[in-house]
Amino acid sequence: MANNENEGHPGFPIGPVGDAGKPDYTLRPNVVLLMAGTNDIVFSINLDGAPTAMGNVIDDIVSACPDAALVVAQITPSLDANWEKKRGIFNAALKDGGAARADAGKQVALASMDRFAPTYLNVTDGIHPTDEGYRQIATVWLDAIVAAGENGWIKPPLPMLPRRSGVPASPQGRVSRGAEASTTGRIRRTWVWNIPRWPKRVDASPTEP
Repeated sequence: MANNENEGHPGFPIGPVGDAGKPDYTLRPNVVLLMAGTNDIVFSINLDGAPTAMGNVIDDIVSACPDAALVVAQITPSLDANWEKKRGIFNAALKDGGAARADAGKQVALASMDRFAPTYLNVTDGIHPTDEGYRQIATVWLDAIVAAGENGWIKPPLPMLPRRSGVPASPQGRVSRGAEASTTGRIRRTWVWNIPRWPKRVDASPTEP
């Protein structure tokens, strides 16, 4: 992938995804994009506790970066009927949890993947999107970021904090320049965006390159 400045961790369930990002809190991002949970669904890792684990990661980010707009994405469809049932339950809980936090005044928004069609999935594994699927995910991210900007949530980035002694830098954490996600990791996550101002809304059809 040409634009690979994002952070993804192959095989990580929700909790370790959140832990991996903690060293990057000192970057003081003004926009954080979070997408996790696919491995929990596919490999049946603590299914009942997955929404709570995701809530804990969200709360950690909000606590550490209260000025940031946090956009949380639902996980995309799969071609497996059993996974789809679990995904529906997880995504519904994610939507409710995000709404509750927004109602409480937290800058937490949902990037709904409801419009992501299964035709954009790789039929080899039934999980990972095709290149066009990643474009669709990027469009969903962009729309959510634009909406957060229109809500007044996106402000100029704050100065970075000194990294605490003994806390290593995340080896994969970078400032992202794109809304694409990892094509190699099972969990697809773009971690940090520093955006001085929100972008204009653009319309992208599924047939656009």
